Amino acid sequence: MPRYDIHVQGLPETPSHGYKCMGFVYAAPLKVSGFQALINRWAKTLMTPRGSDLLDKEYGTDFGNLIGANFDRRNYRLIEDTVNMSVSDANKQVHRQDSDGFFDASEQLDNAEVIGYEDTADGFSVWVRIKNRAGDSAETAVATIGASKY
Repeated sequence: MPRYDIHVQGLPETPSHGYKCMGFVYAAPLKVSGFQALINRWAKTLMTPRGSDLLDKEYGTDFGNLIGANFDRRNYRLIEDTVNMSVSDANKQVHRQDSDGFFDASEQLDNAEVIGYEDTADGFSVWVRIKNRAGDSAETAVATIGASKY
């Protein structure tokens, strides 16, 4: 039985919307499989606040709690522990999903790791590198976390 995932589409920045759009905005379903399906599944796990899934209260991480928060730019390293623990939690949960045997090597997580932070006008972006078991890897900014200049 084929499996499909929600499509994540990059959009040009405009005042009316952000950079990424996730949802069912197409007239016909788009198939997302392989490495992109893994990236979507991992990002969904990372971004879901722990305890918000009605069927599994342990699903998700604390990373989602950082989105929309405001931190002092001088002390942004204080949240690095939360970011690193959240990435580790997402990795463990996706590895458990992979152990069910439903995914081929291109959709199985090898590792995801924080590779850096980038200052932005509104705070900083968290960059990660995601690798699958087929040997593919991608680097992406997973979120911009707000930080004040003072």
